Amino acid sequence: MDVHDKAKKRSRTLRPLWLASVSEGKLGQMCVALNADEEPSCSMDCTRIAYTSMGKAFVAELEWRPPNLREKLVLGMPLTETDEKELQETLSAQAKQIGLGMNMYSRTTRQAALGDSARDDLTPYLKNSDNFFLPGTDTNIFQFYDLPNLSQIENPAETIMGTMDAGRKWIVVVYADGHVRVMPR
Repeated sequence: MDVHDKAKKRSRTLRPLWLASVSEGKLGQMCVALNADEEPSCSMDCTRIAYTSMGKAFVAELEWRPPNLREKLVLGMPLTETDEKELQETLSAQAKQIGLGMNMYSRTTRQAALGDSARDDLTPYLKNSDNFFLPGTDTNIFQFYDLPNLSQIENPAETIMGTMDAGRKWIVVVYADGHVRVMPR
């Protein structure tokens, strides 16, 4: 992607481009005036852009950095091997929280969280209600397994409570005793 001024005298080729901060304000620091019908305008040093939206003028600071895991997932960008490892660790931590929440819910209510309401039932027992979703999205990737009350399970270390499936070559499995494991499909 190339960012350039109106006269196309100054330009800068960008790799990833992220808006670091956006504020409504005057365009005095911008190199050109901006019409509502035109593309964003770039500052002389290519560190800010100006644009209009819903009748207001905005100036956004540009941040020159590679995208993080959450941003890559939101944008559907390919993940590196390091990103895949980070995603496994992130989903394992989320799954661990869900497992702990299920155990606390089961002890408190003396019943298992079942069916469509299970996520709502467990939310008060979780640090973060986003644990069921692929990071940075609103895609629910946790699949509950219908189980009896956890105290009635004979072998909790081998009984699967649910899985997290991010659509990769692996899944994260949550066991009734609360431990998690990344397993190939």
